[in-house]
Amino acid sequence: MANSKSDNEVRQERILDAAAVLMMRQGCDKTTIADVATEVGISRGIVYLHFDSKDALLEALIRREAIG
Repeated sequence: MANSKSDNEVRQERILDAAAVLMMRQGCDKTTIADVATEVGISRGIVYLHFDSKDALLEALIRREAIG
């Protein structure tokens, strides 16, 4: 079970990393969940397993950047 959680955490970090790059490049308004999924190489559904919405993704990104 620990590996599964670790894999999820790694994937979530990859999603946040991709979102950060895309939002810097394209802006928040123009970046879509589909863009983020494509950048990471996963499906949109996987992104939605981690984040309920684009707003939730943005909030997590802001939280991570504020902490780090």
